[in-house]
Amino acid sequence: MIVYVGAGSGEFRDLVIAAGHGQMVSPQPGAFRIPKHGRWVFDNGAYTDWLNGVTFDDANYLKRLSQISFLSDDRIPDWCVVPDIVADPTSLSYSLRWRQALYDADRRLRWYLAIQDFMTPEDVLHALCLEPFDGLFIGGSTDWKWETAAKWIQWGHEHGLPVHLARVNGPGPLQAAFDVGADSIDGTGWVRAGAKWYPALKNVPVPSTGLFDREHPEIPKRWLKFGQYLQSIWGERDWKRWAKVEVPSLQNVAAFNAMSPDEFLSWIENEYVSKAPSGPEDWRGKTAQLYLDEVRKKVSEVDEKELEIWKRWVLWEIERILVTPIPPAPEMPRYGIVEGKALPLPKALELTKGQLEKCEQTGTEIIMVHGPGGQVLASYPVVRATSSEQALRMMREP
Repeated sequence: MIVYVGAGSGEFRDLVIAAGHGQMVSPQPGAFRIPKHGRWVFDNGAYTDWLNGVTFDDANYLKRLSQISFLSDDRIPDWCVVPDIVADPTSLSYSLRWRQALYDADRRLRWYLAIQDFMTPEDVLHALCLEPFDGLFIGGSTDWKWETAAKWIQWGHEHGLPVHLARVNGPGPLQAAFDVGADSIDGTGWVRAGAKWYPALKNVPVPSTGLFDREHPEIPKRWLKFGQYLQSIWGERDWKRWAKVEVPSLQNVAAFNAMSPDEFLSWIENEYVSKAPSGPEDWRGKTAQLYLDEVRKKVSEVDEKELEIWKRWVLWEIERILVTPIPPAPEMPRYGIVEGKALPLPKALELTKGQLEKCEQTGTEIIMVHGPGGQVLASYPVVRATSSEQALRMMREP
């Protein structure tokens, strides 16, 4: 297991590098220092911004990636964290949009998906079908992270992905992370503790990948992970059967490549856009048509040498618009606003001794306190939010 401590310089970090561990670098001004020696990873800094109550700086994150792109192969980070939203149900779709935007970034970089509260393995499996990720980064709120870490790590390893556990500080949490099988961890507390915690770093054991009962020390770890990846692809599939299924599509490749740009766009419109779903999903067809109209305006700029790649990119975008399912948004917890405090619904009901009712005029939920004769003594609003702080902010906003 690899431990990534806060970035910087000094005797302790030299010891960290000597022990085979590394540093985690954040994009914030003052914190972004590319290590000259040893391994390192690039965090997105979203958690720090969240703690400080500031908005994530997109431009600064991209600026840091641009600086990283000038590094030689032996100095690029082990992996980078795709931007996310801390403890927010929309984090997964946000990360997916960022991952798509990062295709033009340095192709040498490996990208980790941040796992946040409210996510489920089914959601993440769907995300992995839409965009490529090289590993999982378990963030989220502290209690949720430790409650679900073992399941996420097992799930990640079953799908051939290394799993990183964020914010693990001290020998005790380090042992807990090792016990659940984390491949790597990070923590700023290691720098503050320095030599006090160094013996724990020096003696971190390497966890088993689970491929063999007893692993030979001379087998490189990357071979074992690649073997696990191959098993996940071909372990239960008949490659001859798949080859027969794919033969017709291979025969169509020549016809596909022979199309002129105009013929190709007409084919896309006839076979995809004109057959787009209607009803609640009619936005897909409209979006696809708008995208196709924009492509037509720039078709004269396509280089003949890149024509095949251009066709596949357009087709891929159209299929994403028309076919990509939208995962259902998880139901957020409810809070009762009682005397200026946001309390979880069960606690709010217990404290007020009221009943949860629905307002007929607005359809919103409300806690009603009735007297012996049925008269209303008090009422308290109920809101859905990711946290008590967000619930209070929602009540203050007009």
